[in-house]
Amino acid sequence: MWAVAYNFALNACSAYNTQTAQVVGDWGTTGPASNNASYAIHEGYMSLGSFFDISISTCTSGDCVGVSGQHYFWQPGTTTVNHCSTDCGGHSVPGYNTWLNFTSFPQVGERQFTTQNTVSFWPGTLPSPCCTQLREAHMSWNNDNPNDTAPFFVTTSTTPNAPATFNTPLINEIIGYMPDGTLRRFAHSLQHGKRSQLLFAERHRYCVPRRAVACLGL
Repeated sequence: MWAVAYNFALNACSAYNTQTAQVVGDWGTTGPASNNASYAIHEGYMSLGSFFDISISTCTSGDCVGVSGQHYFWQPGTTTVNHCSTDCGGHSVPGYNTWLNFTSFPQVGERQFTTQNTVSFWPGTLPSPCCTQLREAHMSWNNDNPNDTAPFFVTTSTTPNAPATFNTPLINEIIGYMPDGTLRRFAHSLQHGKRSQLLFAERHRYCVPRRAVACLGL
């Protein structure tokens, strides 16, 4: 499995093979990765800064064995690979230097790519009780700035057999987490949580909202 980054200025690529723990390419440093774990990729995202966020699907060997909900942060153009293994589960989003994830919705963990197992938490007060019918919550932070101080936004969805009404907040909503600890509830997502009638590769898809914020924050 490969994570690949393209450098537009140099017209060159840097690639990290997560099964052989080797970095190759025609720019930057190549050779054995700083972490020798071997694993398959579930999904990956390039941060707004200089790190590639990789979540794993299965682990073959190394420090990922026996650890659930984990990520690796690779810095393209280098052999630096950092392993996130402490409260690293849940859906996530990368900023410039900071990585956010739902350690337990609606609680959000915050950490640096370079100190990946030192986690702090979003400072706001969260509703309680909350979210008993939640199925998924997805983040978007395309509007972030280099200081990682911009708000981030979330869409939530229900379980497929959820009731028509709820007695807790943040269900089927579009939510903003503000840097000052304010939680803003903008709108309902109007999704129904039922299975889609479309069938892709023999896998049913749920109707789950995954809205993304524009880069300008509009």
